[in-house]
Amino acid sequence: MKVVILFLVAVCGLTVDACKSKSIEQKSSASENVKIKGVNYNIHNIDRTLILARELVEVSGLAYDTKNDNLLAVNDELGYLYELDTTTGEILNKKKFADIGDYEGLALIDDEVVIARSNGKLFFYDSATSSNSTIIRTRLGTTNNVEGITALPDGNILLIACKASPRIPGKYEETKGKLICALHLDDKVLDEKPYLLIKDKDLKSTVKSIYGNLNLTENQLKHLESRVESFSPSGLTIHPITGELYILSAKGSTLIVVSQDKRIRHIHFLDTDFHVQPEGICFAPNGDMYIANEGQHGSAKIHVYNYQH
Repeated sequence: MKVVILFLVAVCGLTVDACKSKSIEQKSSASENVKIKGVNYNIHNIDRTLILARELVEVSGLAYDTKNDNLLAVNDELGYLYELDTTTGEILNKKKFADIGDYEGLALIDDEVVIARSNGKLFFYDSATSSNSTIIRTRLGTTNNVEGITALPDGNILLIACKASPRIPGKYEETKGKLICALHLDDKVLDEKPYLLIKDKDLKSTVKSIYGNLNLTENQLKHLESRVESFSPSGLTIHPITGELYILSAKGSTLIVVSQDKRIRHIHFLDTDFHVQPEGICFAPNGDMYIANEGQHGSAKIHVYNYQH
């Protein structure tokens, strides 16, 4: 299936002065449009924005609850699970799943919610019964700095994204790159090898292959390459229609799309005026994409992008 969208060359960071003049109600525009095949979102055209309550100013993990048609969220300090309205962002309900801690990732498997703490602990919480969380201690730790989790479609494997060291003591000794590892939920054991190891050189070569022929200046292209050099996963999720893995990075405000055969297929550069610190990502069943941003000097926001068939 060939899907074509408009890609706006004047991305934020390349035209800083233009970005400064935008307001949250405005949609990005540019004088020159370029068509890119196989991309399902106009990433520079936010379709709607949800303004979150003050207590979610440090929103981190995000998931879509298809049974109740709402969003689930955590912030990175309070041990509460929040249920949010998908059209307004209003808090519908909140439940205590643990004490105060650095909670970063969120995934939903049937009625069980999995919340990841940055030190590698996983909290399994039954939202239907509001029962106490079961805590699983993985081999990951604070040196790995876990930032995002998502379940593969079969529900048997949990992918865990690490923002810092990819090294897993006693299992995996690599020290370079960003690690996405797989945890088998039946026995709660990590795979010996990474599910995915993302290296700077692969990101930079992908930038060149995608953006190198779009009439950008040499400085503009180098700027995009510098943005992917700071790539550190802050959230990840599986696309419900394409099966691709979307990996979000707060640093550099980038979004990487990985195909089912684990190749980097596309790199989106988010508008840094709107995505000041993107920390959570999820999809509605129809493919609409939700990206949550912490509220630096303001309210936290979730920006929504409509899926383009």
